[in-house]
Amino acid sequence: MDLDKMKDNWEKLSNEIEKQKSITDKLVLDMTKEKYNKKMNGILIPELIGGIICFSVAAYGILNFDKLDTWYLQLCGVLFLVSLIIFPIIVLRSIFNLKKISSGNLTSRETLENFIEKKKNVIFVQKITAVSNAFLLFTTLPVCAKILNDKNIFLKPTKLLLFVGIMGVFLFFFTRFAINALKKKTKNMQELLESLEVS
Repeated sequence: MDLDKMKDNWEKLSNEIEKQKSITDKLVLDMTKEKYNKKMNGILIPELIGGIICFSVAAYGILNFDKLDTWYLQLCGVLFLVSLIIFPIIVLRSIFNLKKISSGNLTSRETLENFIEKKKNVIFVQKITAVSNAFLLFTTLPVCAKILNDKNIFLKPTKLLLFVGIMGVFLFFFTRFAINALKKKTKNMQELLESLEVS
C-alpha cells in the first residue's frame, strides 16, 4: 500500500470517527433534553393543577361575593380572591421561565448559568408564596364559612383560632415538604445540565 492510499484511508477513517462523535453528541443532547423535560413536567403539572383549583375557587368566590355582607368579610373576600389569582400566576410564570431553558439553543455553560438563576427565582417565589399562604389562612375560613354555610365565623373567634392553628401546623409541614421536593427536583435537573458540560 502506498503512502497516498494510506493517507486517504486515514482521512476517511478520521471523517467516519468525527461523524460518529457528532451523532453520539446529538443523541446525548436529545436524551438530556428528554430527561430535563420529564423532570420539568414533574414540577409543572402539579403547579398547573393547583393553579386550576385556585382559579376555580376564585371564580366561585367572585360569583358568590354578594353573600359577604359586612365590610370585614368583604375585605377578607377581596384578599382571598386576590391571593387565589395572583399567587398562582406568579408561581406558574417563574416555572414557565425555568421551562424555557433549552439545552439545544445555548452552550452548556450558558444553559447552566441560566438554569441556576431561574432555579433560585422559582425557589424564592415558592418561599414567598408559602409565607403568604399563612396569611391566606386568616381569610379562607371567614369567607368559606359565610359563602358555604352563611355563618359569620368572626362571631365565634375560638373556632377561627382553632382552625388557623390546626391548618397552620398542616400548612407548615406541607410547605416544608413541597419546597424540599422542589429543591431536590431542581438539583437533579441542574446535575443533568452539569453532566452535559462534562461530556
